[in-house]
Amino acid sequence: MNLRSGRGSTSAGADPGDNSRGEGIGNNNGESHEAPLLDPPPPPSPPPMTHVEMIAEMLAARRESAHAKELLA
Repeated sequence: MNLRSGRGSTSAGADPGDNSRGEGIGNNNGESHEAPLLDPPPPPSPPPMTHVEMIAEMLAARRESAHAKELLA
């Protein structure tokens, strides 16, 4: 059985390596196919507040608001 009979084939009798478009196998267009460089990762987020830190901030905010009320009075 001849597999290169030409019936139903678009490459009737062409060599398997024949490109017929004049293109080489390598990349000759000057473009790089390497992956692009990525930006550095963002800095890590700060650790979550502990309960003590949250209470300290709430007390500081209460003191500030009490001081602001005194100034307005």
